Amino acid sequence: MGNIALKPRHEISTFRKIAIGTWQTAYDPSVYGAMVLPMDLASDYIERFRKQTGRRLTISHLMAKACAATLERIPEANSILRFNRPYLRERIGVFFQVAMTDEGEDKIDLSGATIYDVEKKDLLEVVDEFEKKVNQVRKR
Repeated sequence: MGNIALKPRHEISTFRKIAIGTWQTAYDPSVYGAMVLPMDLASDYIERFRKQTGRRLTISHLMAKACAATLERIPEANSILRFNRPYLRERIGVFFQVAMTDEGEDKIDLSGATIYDVEKKDLLEVVDEFEKKVNQVRKR
């Protein structure tokens, strides 16, 4: 993982040390979660944004901004384990899945694109960068 800018986390709680020690056979120490959110206001916002800008804002773009804002506020959530030591990522990156349909609608493959520093960009910049990266990915 030499291409990821990391900084070691020196202060580790006792709970965290115990948790890491119990992951003897874990190959993917990822944490997953789910929540249900009312999207009525978001849908209205998307519609107004599209009318004002002519750009195709989606819920994915809004979620990217929300995730980046969360990781900016809670940098400990933007970390990885290397050799049983937590390291904080120095940048925030949001990964999007991209459907590849160039071999036909019945043969969809998945790829992806990452946008960095989403927390520092406005939604218009996120939409434009996302579209550019998706087009690059789909051109392989």
